[in-house]
Amino acid sequence: MTSTSASSTTLTPATMSLSDVARLARVQRPVVTTWRRRKAHTTQPFPAPIDPTSSRPLFDALEVVEWLEETDLGNNREVRADAAAFTQLPVPFAGPDGAGHLASLLCLKALTGELLAGMTGPDLLDLADECDPGDHFLYTEIAAVAGLTATALATATAHADALADACFTPTAALETLERTERIRRGDEEALSFAAATLMGDLAIALLTNDTGDATDSAEASFIDVSPGNGDVLLAVRDRLPENIEMVAYTPAAQTGPASRGAIRRLRSRGIGHRQLADDAQPGLLAHSVVVAHLRGAAGPGSVLDAVDNLLLELGSAQRAVVLAPAEALVDRLRDHADTNARAEILRSDRIRSIVTLPAGGLPGRPRQHLALWVLGDAHPDVPSERQWTTTADLRDRTLSGDVTTDLVNDVLAALGNEDTVRSHAFRFSRRVAAHSVRARSQHLVDARPRPLAWTTGAAALQTGPDLALRIGDLARHLDEATRTLVAPALMVETTHAAGAAPDMGPRGSVETIEGLLASGALVLVPGHRLASDHLTPGRGARVVDDSLDLASDLSIDHLTLAATYPRSQFTEPGDVIFVAAGSLRAVVDPDGASLVRFPARVLRVRSRDDKQGLLPDLICRAINAHGVEPSQRSWKTTPVPVLPRDQLAPAARAALAVDDALEASQRQVELLRELKDLVLEGTARTLLTFEPTADVTEESTESS
Repeated sequence: MTSTSASSTTLTPATMSLSDVARLARVQRPVVTTWRRRKAHTTQPFPAPIDPTSSRPLFDALEVVEWLEETDLGNNREVRADAAAFTQLPVPFAGPDGAGHLASLLCLKALTGELLAGMTGPDLLDLADECDPGDHFLYTEIAAVAGLTATALATATAHADALADACFTPTAALETLERTERIRRGDEEALSFAAATLMGDLAIALLTNDTGDATDSAEASFIDVSPGNGDVLLAVRDRLPENIEMVAYTPAAQTGPASRGAIRRLRSRGIGHRQLADDAQPGLLAHSVVVAHLRGAAGPGSVLDAVDNLLLELGSAQRAVVLAPAEALVDRLRDHADTNARAEILRSDRIRSIVTLPAGGLPGRPRQHLALWVLGDAHPDVPSERQWTTTADLRDRTLSGDVTTDLVNDVLAALGNEDTVRSHAFRFSRRVAAHSVRARSQHLVDARPRPLAWTTGAAALQTGPDLALRIGDLARHLDEATRTLVAPALMVETTHAAGAAPDMGPRGSVETIEGLLASGALVLVPGHRLASDHLTPGRGARVVDDSLDLASDLSIDHLTLAATYPRSQFTEPGDVIFVAAGSLRAVVDPDGASLVRFPARVLRVRSRDDKQGLLPDLICRAINAHGVEPSQRSWKTTPVPVLPRDQLAPAARAALAVDDALEASQRQVELLRELKDLVLEGTARTLLTFEPTADVTEESTESS
């Protein structure tokens, strides 16, 4: 932008703080203080504050601009043109409604393209009546400005023009004013860009999922039922193709200053706005998506009431995205009434996805977590008894572009039929039975599994190529017999590029044991409470106690077992026997036919028809690694790798081949130890004599 003499006449009498000066000059705040100190006794001192006694001094904006131009300080050569964007509101906008009045002038300028300076009050009212005949967003505010004195009106319109010029467009000026006012008000509920973008992407994806390709339609409709400031709908507009006309609906009951401000932002961006009649239900607009950013300042109860009202009005073919504090949507509720209210919502079977988001969604409350609910009916092809809900925990993630994209894909897959869900490789979400979510009274989303703990020696191998090279190294150092035994099973391919995370493959995932139990992939079999006097060594059915010694001769007589414990269950091959009392330990029973004694228990893998499965040895390894961490000894939260179905058999064969080789090697070690003992024992008892070697004979001859 180029400074001109014309622009100098548009700079209205206004004030600036030292922080405003720093932002205008594009320097750090302490730099301005240094300027004031160093220039104080020169011929170009920094302008004096308007009120020298104030603890937060303000300065005449025109004097600051002239001083910056004269001294050539700072990093902005267009300070005069940009000054209006960094000044405090002038006197005509000094009241509590002043920011709204200025925003209305900027919106009017954006809608009409007119230069406002020099206009009379009636001129402004005529323009406002053309743009807002129903007085939904700016007519009242423009009427207040039109009623000012001639001098104040001239100042107000000139400042609006200058601010629009400084920000290049009236729309950009309106957004600058919105950001400034949020800071001034201390608004803690404004969404971050990442959170608003996620909501926008979800809303568009849900609309496209139901209506086909969004570009086939000339109009996209969205309903915002939240008392927000339009951030979500603006994010939707940013993500929509430019050739799609967007229409935003808001309830007619929302008529407060915040709602009027949100509509001004929408209209200035070219988004059509319509109000839902008081007797109209959002569900009547079948081809639309409802969005709601619900604020939790009044407590979880207010959020849950709003969700309940939304569900009552939501059409059977509609989807809705609700963003609210996690303490209301997913965390354990402390109030009994709130717990019942959420349980009633869950029993509606219309919660399709539940997502816990990372902190930072509300910059004003950087430590608070938000959560998402995606609402809507299940796919018509899915019977009620087989319906599901997907849950995702992103608390320790960052809402980057790839995370947002993959989460949206997970949510869309969850809305499909059973074939769609089976064919989709979920990155963040996991499918749980809808009835299991209805039964939860505490946390609705299990914590996302931590990265798998690698055993010593594997910790430094962070990529697939590293692992493959190390496997090859180890194989080359084995003796010929062992190499022949294990080599055919170790035909591996690398699946991770350099720098990739080692805890998740391109088609695999990680789930907690609790989540696998809920989904039916694992079954928990309790241990038997066997009396000590019923246990005998070496006879009957083998018993595995909390020592997890599969080679123990502890057993129970078959007749005693049948008479005293008629409901006893034996282990099956591949069962994982574990103990959670004390230290967390596990072992795989390869043969089965064992009786497990409490406190030991059994995790049994159940084969399913989906494309992923579990390997008992990996479950055992995960439990043993998890139990090493003192703060992470809850067996339910143990992270377990879930493998692609086509990898289960090859991985099992490789592990079995190494086990066989290990057993053969251990047998060799035992034989060598026995051989050494025999040699030493025979030597000590002079039962063995050794033939002297040639070197020893020559050495003896020389010494004599």
